[in-house]
Amino acid sequence: MKNYVYTRLFYNSTGIYIKAADPKTVDFVFEQVKKLVPGCEMDRDNNRQGRARISQLNGRDEEIGDLVLNYLCKNGWEPFAVSLYDSQTDNVYREITYGDWEVLHLRKEAEA
Repeated sequence: MKNYVYTRLFYNSTGIYIKAADPKTVDFVFEQVKKLVPGCEMDRDNNRQGRARISQLNGRDEEIGDLVLNYLCKNGWEPFAVSLYDSQTDNVYREITYGDWEVLHLRKEAEA
């Protein structure tokens, strides 16, 4: 049976949000974004390891988000589900309501 590591990614005009089981994935994504937008910033969620928002993307948030998704896929991550995120309640769920963000769930086979 295969073992996987998981990450969630969503992005909109306020930045790129990532939650990863392995905090190194967050650092990796930030380093890739920093190459494209040197002045970007990362705000870590101190209460939740492996969770951060990357902002200050000069209005290129969605473009950079698409590039991050593309880069993750090229590096072994595969999308396997989409859910919705409610920023008011910090919940991921499946019912559509106004103002929800699509959350992309990705997985990658764990290294032995």
